[in-house]
Amino acid sequence: MLFRSQALKTNKTLTTLDLRYNKIGGAGATSLSKSLKLNTTLTALDLSFNWICDKGVASLSESL
Repeated sequence: MLFRSQALKTNKTLTTLDLRYNKIGGAGATSLSKSLKLNTTLTALDLSFNWICDKGVASLSESL
């Protein structure tokens, strides 16, 4: 997840991203949130059924 989220920084066409059931944890959520801060096209993100801890949720909420 750490390296794949880097693509979101430069992606200009993706509007929906479904990451359900991917075992994303706190570190993955933090990495994802850094990329989301720079992404301007994503309008829907589904992170249901992952293992995101409080720190990861806080990081994501700041970026969104």
